[in-house]
Amino acid sequence: MLRQEEIVQQAVHLQQAIARERDARRIQRGKAFLGQVVELRAKVFARIFTELVDVVVELAAAELELEDELAHEAVFGGGLVGAENWQLPQAR
Repeated sequence: MLRQEEIVQQAVHLQQAIARERDARRIQRGKAFLGQVVELRAKVFARIFTELVDVVVELAAAELELEDELAHEAVFGGGLVGAENWQLPQAR
């Protein structure tokens, strides 16, 4: 009877060892998967950030160019227009 209990215990211990090994493999695969997800997200955010910086730099350059161009242009043409000698125009 004692021998049968030992055999049963050995079988249980073997099953437990196999289950622990499977769990360890699952955990390793899960960690590897999460690592890949994090790496992929980092790459995506890096590309988005690079594109965003490029767009902002282009917009800032265009704005500065426009400001520089407008600085050399007359905003209102014709100068001042008013009554000569401070007299109001005559009604016709």
